[in-house]
Amino acid sequence: MRSSEANDWWAIVPARAGSRNVPGKNSRVVGGLPLVGWTLNAARQSGLFRETFLSTDDPVLRIWGEQHGYKNLQRTNEVSNDTATIADLTQYLVTLYDLDGVVAVLQPTSPLRTAKSIRAAQRQMIETEADSLMSVSRGHSLTWLIRGKGMRPEPMFEERVNRQIAEDQILVENGAIQFVKSSVLRETGQMIGERHELFLLPAEECSDIDDEQDFLAASAALCKGLVIFRITANQVVGSGHLFQCLQIASQMRHHDVLFILKECDEFARTILSGEGFAHENEDDLDHLLSRWDSVSNKVLVNDILDTSLDDIRIPHSRGFKVVCVEDLGVGASEADWVVNALYRGADLNSSRVSSGPSWTVLRPEFRMGLSCGSPHKGAQLRVLILFGGTDPANLAERFTDLLSPKKWITAQTWPRLNELFPPGQQPSGVPSPNTADLLSAMLSSDVLLTSGGRTVLEAASLGLPTVVVAQNEREDTHAHLENSKGVTYLGLHEKVMDSTVLDTLREMHENPESLQAQSERSKRSLDINGVERVVLGIESLLRDIDFPRHV
Repeated sequence: MRSSEANDWWAIVPARAGSRNVPGKNSRVVGGLPLVGWTLNAARQSGLFRETFLSTDDPVLRIWGEQHGYKNLQRTNEVSNDTATIADLTQYLVTLYDLDGVVAVLQPTSPLRTAKSIRAAQRQMIETEADSLMSVSRGHSLTWLIRGKGMRPEPMFEERVNRQIAEDQILVENGAIQFVKSSVLRETGQMIGERHELFLLPAEECSDIDDEQDFLAASAALCKGLVIFRITANQVVGSGHLFQCLQIASQMRHHDVLFILKECDEFARTILSGEGFAHENEDDLDHLLSRWDSVSNKVLVNDILDTSLDDIRIPHSRGFKVVCVEDLGVGASEADWVVNALYRGADLNSSRVSSGPSWTVLRPEFRMGLSCGSPHKGAQLRVLILFGGTDPANLAERFTDLLSPKKWITAQTWPRLNELFPPGQQPSGVPSPNTADLLSAMLSSDVLLTSGGRTVLEAASLGLPTVVVAQNEREDTHAHLENSKGVTYLGLHEKVMDSTVLDTLREMHENPESLQAQSERSKRSLDINGVERVVLGIESLLRDIDFPRHV
């Protein structure tokens, strides 16, 4: 097979059947491919190699490789035992097929290395006129050396400095890419020539599977997909959709995540920028989604209130799986999955619909198992007034004016978004501003007076009794506004008299035992692990596997 051209490039992927730390790792299936398949595909996609050899003693991998067009290299005992090195195997390949040019060794234990990096490494080797090259990862930690058993560790640094400003670099071999000229192998039997280059592999491609945790981390990266959250957040509909999707997105950062903003006010862009999420305004949805036609694993999450059929059919036509959240529109009938934790519905038994408190998405501070203190027994009832980030009906001001003059009530009003965000100011905290202050305010209150959105569920996680005055008719349909769940629901705001609010709070003030019972009911009504369930459901759509949608 010797070529007359000295610049031919050849590749070998060594994949033994055995592994001490990760049994059968090279043949484990990840994303529809055996692990070794990711490296073989990267070699083929690079377009560099005249031939790519799969060297394996695993009969199943041999069959897989042959069916996918890879030449199998049969090893002798001398190059397949525990003491044989990569150099031994590569020299055997060069000798057996009488190869000239450059041989690449691509370890399957580095499956994240891409075809782009293989080509970049080749360019570096050619430009530097190197005899050999290997990929390395940048180390960041201060390192110590133990020279032998029983010896004291020695620092491999002169002074302790912050690793971000240290001038010296520690570079670690990772086995992803190794190049060596065949002439070096023939003359020395080694993978390293006189002119040796180090190729710095991009951090996101640096994996070296040595144990089960490494394998799990690499598997997650290989199954990376695209998740687009399409949200509406403005002064009319509020900010709940934004914050809910932020909780889901924060647990899916290992994927490519993008927010599409449909009819969103500036505060949504401010918050997303502060949390580091990419976002774009929606203009032409079909044209926007067409950018990802080549991506196979992708999901679009609609959290825009009620969807139309086009809201589902357009992403479907672009190959997206579609999830709808709190959606009572006609589009939900064609979605791949609907999560309606807030609503009662006749379709609760649908295989595509998940409803009820088990699917409630809470912010992290409300999933820590915290609880309000002892029931109210003081001279004043501590009432927290909180009507969402936008409060379109201006209920916070209404009830602050109503309650503040009453000597038997201590009223605290939580500010709205436009009061929390002066123009141009970036938020801090995850995922919303002043979450610690809000949490403290809720924990130190006896009653929450609020609208019918997700704040009610957050209060329930703490066991905080809640009085609800709905902002709009949609909130009137929410399933959690029931006395059995620790909520006193008074109705739509335009139908609720001030005297009704005062009478309700006075009864709570005069009956602390009843208030305590309401607190216990609210705590029992909620499951705090809903966000994990929703994330698993989206992951199942990305991977096209079954997932239990009723719990």
